[in-house]
Amino acid sequence: MLSTDKAWEKWGQTDPYYGILANDNFRKEKLNAENKRAFFESGEEHIKFIMDIIDKHIDTGFVPSSCLDFGCGVGRLVIPLAKRYKYVVGIDVSDAMLTGARQNCLNNKVKNVDFYKSDDNLSAVSGKFDLIHSSLVFQHIPVNRGERILKRLLELLNDKGVAVLQFVFYRDASFLKKFSCWLQKGIPFFANVVNIFRGRKFLQPPVQMNSYDITEITKLLKDNGVENFFAIPTVDGEYYNITLFCRKTN
Repeated sequence: MLSTDKAWEKWGQTDPYYGILANDNFRKEKLNAENKRAFFESGEEHIKFIMDIIDKHIDTGFVPSSCLDFGCGVGRLVIPLAKRYKYVVGIDVSDAMLTGARQNCLNNKVKNVDFYKSDDNLSAVSGKFDLIHSSLVFQHIPVNRGERILKRLLELLNDKGVAVLQFVFYRDASFLKKFSCWLQKGIPFFANVVNIFRGRKFLQPPVQMNSYDITEITKLLKDNGVENFFAIPTVDGEYYNITLFCRKTN
């Protein structure tokens, strides 16, 4: 099975919009102007939603000067952030995704964004940020790596800065499904066979899904000076998610 990094590079090269939001309208062959507009409108709606939550529950009147989007993909959330705020950084593990994000910013006349390739230490990123955001990303990263990246993100968060972070914390799946996922990780080409049975393209890259222990996440946040939590749980099929809104106090 491909590593998560190689899998996301493959998504970036072959079907980036669907890789980010698994809606058939965002498949490469269906990505006409209307569907692409809907893709980016979903990003606008998401940013409006999280900023409304921050204003209501974390910091009334919060206006970040600098924002970081971890796992930015092709810029779905970077662009609405950049339209609202002074400076934005997008980071992603896929060179192909970053190329698409730069082009989308160019198409939208967005110039106040820098993009960097991600590694586990986020070594290309410098400075600190008032807002750090990540959605639909950590679930695709093995937990030990994800926790290390999270710690680094918190080091990049300014005092009084706000973090908005989404995690999967539980999967309500049968033993057979979980066993199949285990086989896909360990047996070459097993994932491709599963693709055929599920009506997918044979070479569609695997999407690894990982559940995080929220007790460990909240402990890590508190150990790094992040408090004042507000949480929104959601359910997406068999996956139980939580989005944490929190503020760094020191």
